Amino acid sequence: MFLEEGRIWVTPGGDPRWVEEEGGFVRTMTLASAAQASGLGALSAGGFIRFLQGTYRSGAELDVQDTPGLAPGSVPISAYNFVSLYGEPENPIRIQGMGPRTRLVGPGMTVCQFLGTKPTTSDYAFFRFTDCEWLEISGFDVSESWPCFIFLNNCRYVTIRDITARGSQYLLYATGANCHHIEVRNVSWHQDNTGSLWRNTAWFDVKYGPYKYYNGALFGSKDILGGVVVRNCETFDSFNVVRMTGKCKETPNCNWNVEIADSRFHRTRDNVVEPEKSARNWWVHGNEVADCHAWFSLDEVKGGYWYWFNNTGRNLTKPGEPGDPNSGGKVFKFAEGDRPSDPFYIFHNSWWIDIPLAKTGDTDKLTHMGNAIDNTRSKNPLVGETFPQEGPWPDSVVMDGDLCSTPLQERLAEAGQERRGRFGAGRLFVAPAKGNMRLKAKFRDLLLPGFTMKGGKDWPAPEDWTQPEAPAGAYMDGEYGPAYAHLPWPSEKSSPIERPRVSQVRRPRAPGQGFLLYFTVPLAAGGCTVTLKGARRTAEVPGTIVGRTLAFPLPEGWSLEAGRRARIVLPQGIAGENALPATLWACPDPLVELAPAARREKLE
Repeated sequence: MFLEEGRIWVTPGGDPRWVEEEGGFVRTMTLASAAQASGLGALSAGGFIRFLQGTYRSGAELDVQDTPGLAPGSVPISAYNFVSLYGEPENPIRIQGMGPRTRLVGPGMTVCQFLGTKPTTSDYAFFRFTDCEWLEISGFDVSESWPCFIFLNNCRYVTIRDITARGSQYLLYATGANCHHIEVRNVSWHQDNTGSLWRNTAWFDVKYGPYKYYNGALFGSKDILGGVVVRNCETFDSFNVVRMTGKCKETPNCNWNVEIADSRFHRTRDNVVEPEKSARNWWVHGNEVADCHAWFSLDEVKGGYWYWFNNTGRNLTKPGEPGDPNSGGKVFKFAEGDRPSDPFYIFHNSWWIDIPLAKTGDTDKLTHMGNAIDNTRSKNPLVGETFPQEGPWPDSVVMDGDLCSTPLQERLAEAGQERRGRFGAGRLFVAPAKGNMRLKAKFRDLLLPGFTMKGGKDWPAPEDWTQPEAPAGAYMDGEYGPAYAHLPWPSEKSSPIERPRVSQVRRPRAPGQGFLLYFTVPLAAGGCTVTLKGARRTAEVPGTIVGRTLAFPLPEGWSLEAGRRARIVLPQGIAGENALPATLWACPDPLVELAPAARREKLE
């Protein structure tokens, strides 16, 4: 009966277990049997595979455990394969662990023969998913799954969340031209537990030499459409964090629509963000970088609509052994070759650095404004003599309205840059070495010029967005930047795939203010009723939909504090101009809910 209900309980040995929520003992399966059962139609929308407490071994160890005379590594290593699992929006299929009590252990370094190449369908992964959609994987403690923990092949609307992991070349890897909408949330990854990757290993030896098996990332992909969200994640001692590539000439619409937000990255030996070959509509905001070699790699990358804002970064220690030629680094990495053809904005970030902002290389269509840069410790110029290109400064690159510790660089002055900036300001931040990147009090009332991004031209949204005059650097005191907007893939003209989803939630912060929710695409205009649930009371309020926004008031008699804590329940029926219904997939605010759909009658 438990198979008919789509509820599969798993233990390492398939033994009966007492489950409190069931009020008694339940039959369980081994993980291998559960994967097999899922392929026989045991799971449908709303179903789950739930891992009970225990340690679950890799397919390689299970292959040999009952075979006398065989040792690990002497038989092919197999993944736990899941094929064609189809959940539904707001009713996904769930593969759930119990957090630290559910340990998944891979085969370790026994599979380092891959030598740092990108994972393929023939390489080991603890879990491999093929042609799955509306799937949620959560609640595991993972260790030593090399080269990969989760491999996604042509999957859609997948959420991977609440996972703590150690080891792996790529913790998560995705491939396939029909792969899109992958959310990675609340994942903590420590690639190298020894710390030697940052302190004692030459960069060249990881990139090309004997330690190439570290040359991976928290999330990597090849030739996928995109729609990737990485939010509230944390990495330690890794080589890269997000690294996505695509064959741009063959698949020109790959690597679109990526958002990396509200995360923390510690001791990244190469790049925090590294699109390769092509990238369109990448948003990197609200993140914290602490030590990295070259923070953001955009060398020889086509595309554009790139937005880096509200990030903080500091470098405390240099990587590598003494004499390592690749221990310097830079914040933005460029190189001669391909450059963006669409807008590129870097604004309102705070950097405490003793490395250059950019050394060399080509870029285009860049607006760099409102950033706070403390480089008092640096012996390097802010930008190199061949940035943004060799020779005359291009008209399409504008650096202005920044606040910088050191005097204006001669190269910038000669090019007519930073006419409204403030240079030579001295030390900017309160306690950057301890992570306090707030501006010192004397700079907080210094307003630097704003700018406007024109809708449909400077960014994908149909409306204009204006950054008003404001203090330099990352936003303080709960200020907001622009709300992520979706850039339609060329194929969406005939067949939309982006469901309207919430990308920003603004709650009332002053008397007279209401709530404002932004969606990724324009909504069908109209009105609706929104339910607000407080600790002791519930209220229904009228909502108004205009463009990408849904606005509704704070109920009469409710305090601002009650508004900040309230659960927001959106009604069914909200849809986009593209006729697709709204979803809460990848919503940044956990207190936003969707009212349950009307229950369908069961077919006899």
